Amino acid sequence: MDWTKEFYTRSRERWGPSGILPHHQDRAGQIARLCGWGKKRVLELGAGAGGAAAAMADLGHDVTAMDIAPPAVAYTAELAKEPRAGTLIALEADFFTAEFEDPFDVVAYWNGFGVGNDADQRRLLKRIATQWLAPNGSLLLDVANPLHWARIAGREQVVETDRAGRFIKRTGFDPVGCRFLDSWSAEDDPSGRIDTQSIRCYSPADFLLLLEGTGLTARHAEMNGITFALDGVDASPRLAFEEGWEYLVQLVVDPPV
Repeated sequence: MDWTKEFYTRSRERWGPSGILPHHQDRAGQIARLCGWGKKRVLELGAGAGGAAAAMADLGHDVTAMDIAPPAVAYTAELAKEPRAGTLIALEADFFTAEFEDPFDVVAYWNGFGVGNDADQRRLLKRIATQWLAPNGSLLLDVANPLHWARIAGREQVVETDRAGRFIKRTGFDPVGCRFLDSWSAEDDPSGRIDTQSIRCYSPADFLLLLEGTGLTARHAEMNGITFALDGVDASPRLAFEEGWEYLVQLVVDPPV
């Protein structure tokens, strides 16, 4: 995972601060909808520029926003200076070395799970289950959907970034490793430097296999607002599974035997 810090640092430098966008508010609303009403201690992993973390703090939650990229943490720290109903702390740290004195009611990892290999995912899930989640706490996790990414592999588009001009974005898919590839190069230098992220995708059945031995159990799964069962995708015609680029899973700690 040597590429991660450099990729996400350069990506955040490209885009600059985000503020709070509608999809950040939607994510913040998932806390009450899935985890119950009331103030929560929340840890957000891979928090980016802090938009979702700030939206959660606006709802009264006490939020720690962790990211590995210094620019992202700096933008979150700016949002933390603004008055909010709850607290917001910006933390630059690695998922596998960060330590906390007290557990969290909610751990959220939106749009980022899948960095590294299966062993890395299991190691992170075990940390969350054994060290970070409070009793009766929940992990809210976005999982990349391989059907979608395989379907759109080969797409290329020009993207205007906030601070660094225009880039060519190429989407690929590795069918052997089941990973989507997201590559960026400057439009005025398409043969020059290319930044690529590689994210492991999981079908629902493969995700259930990944969970084995992590200490976590799936309580709920949905895609585009439609609930489905991880052990047998809902046959409802409303669920066009290949259309969603990720699905949301709520996980809880296994009950004691």
